[in-house]
Amino acid sequence: WVSLCAAFFSYGFSRMYHLPNSNFWLVFSGTLFVYTGQRYYKIWKRDLSTNSKRIEWMIDNKVLVQTLLLLSFVAFSFLSSLQMFNYPRTIVLFAISGLISILYVVKIGRWNLREIPFLKVFMVVLAYFILTIGLHMRLEHIPFNHSIVSFLFLILGLTILFDIPDRKIDAISYKTFAQVFGVQWTMLISALFVTMYFLLKSYKGGAYGSAVNAIWALVILTFYIKLPKKVDSEFYLAFYGEGILGLIGLNYFLIS
Repeated sequence: WVSLCAAFFSYGFSRMYHLPNSNFWLVFSGTLFVYTGQRYYKIWKRDLSTNSKRIEWMIDNKVLVQTLLLLSFVAFSFLSSLQMFNYPRTIVLFAISGLISILYVVKIGRWNLREIPFLKVFMVVLAYFILTIGLHMRLEHIPFNHSIVSFLFLILGLTILFDIPDRKIDAISYKTFAQVFGVQWTMLISALFVTMYFLLKSYKGGAYGSAVNAIWALVILTFYIKLPKKVDSEFYLAFYGEGILGLIGLNYFLIS
């Protein structure tokens, strides 16, 4: 689900800018490989300090997980190699996102990137942004303008929310948003970033763009209204939080 939503988000961005390459399968396979691989690494290292229902499911379905991991690795390796061969200027972005993905779980000395105070959420956002949007920008020389900033705010705003259920398993030394500001303030900060997304997208968007943004604002408002009662639900955040990114991408596909 996370991989599918990331792929639709990236695809919608490509349609919004009328780009020739959608990167749909590249993003889908890459997200699936990284997302599954990081959790499988913890199982392999017997590091269950961040145990969750998803980790438990992976342990119970090890053969299926290994199959998905292998298929996604082969697909992503082929597609990324093809893109780097045809467009060498993307090599740096692949290298950065790859290092982040590896060092997020693999320790160098005492820490990995996830455990460095204040850094966790920003590493996730950076890797996600590079794969879904950054590659498009590099390929097509898209400038870093207010529209790109708005997408950064959207990704950051929704990613911050995942610190809330993680506060029960994250060491206090991680200094995540939920640990530093508390649950209520974390939800408020998240909502402010998402609001900034809509404000920036409405800028020079015209009457039609403003109307579309207003509809999506109501949809996401419903998500935040229900959030206080669902704040510790992994399913609610994963399904609806990631789903918002996928649906926004699908929206750009439908109106392009």
